[in-house]
Amino acid sequence: MFPDRKSVVTIGMVLSTLAVAETVSTATSTSTTYPTTITSIWTTTITSSASPSDIWTTARTVTVLEPWSVSPDPYGNFPYTIHQTSIIRETVAHAATTVTPAASTAYPTWVLWDTQAADLPVGNVPRCESVASSNGVTKGCAPSALKPDTRCLDLGLETRCHAQCIIRDWQWWCRQADDGLLVSNSSDSSELPMGRLCWGNSHNYTQLVEPCDGTDYPPDCDACPSADAQ
Repeated sequence: MFPDRKSVVTIGMVLSTLAVAETVSTATSTSTTYPTTITSIWTTTITSSASPSDIWTTARTVTVLEPWSVSPDPYGNFPYTIHQTSIIRETVAHAATTVTPAASTAYPTWVLWDTQAADLPVGNVPRCESVASSNGVTKGCAPSALKPDTRCLDLGLETRCHAQCIIRDWQWWCRQADDGLLVSNSSDSSELPMGRLCWGNSHNYTQLVEPCDGTDYPPDCDACPSADAQ
């Protein structure tokens, strides 16, 4: 399924983005031998107020259960599949009202890869090429991928990168879209999945669930003019 990379592991996890937060994180293992379950807990408290008498306090605890059947050794045990469970508990308290509790469970999926020298570095953003148009305005464009993925070639699509995967424990973690590898229900580029994509347009693309290459271009670049047209 992933012919262009040497090692892969699929994993589920949940992420939350908070504007203002004080967070305490802990990660413990239920045993020192395998199989084992790693439990990670994030506790976050957010306080906001429109006035001294109008104070809202949100307390959120995320518990992630991560079962490992064997040690996560990239040299011997990959590919590796884990089905995580993320339990989110939240209470919202207002100065003039009672506490409102809420709970939910999430099962997102991640794919883990070993890092390679040619990967797009952490923090780097893929960029279009800069070319001058006929009216002198500089625009961004992209030629065909320098390292196209064979799956994209089979689909007749370009190989592109929306955003690099994240790094955890010296490996790439690429989140898989909730509806699988084929993603065609979003017109908002900010919602595009991370990692490499086979790109047609915002309604026709396939997520490869692997880290971006350092030569990849973003999906929103116009096609660069051919040499004959210049």
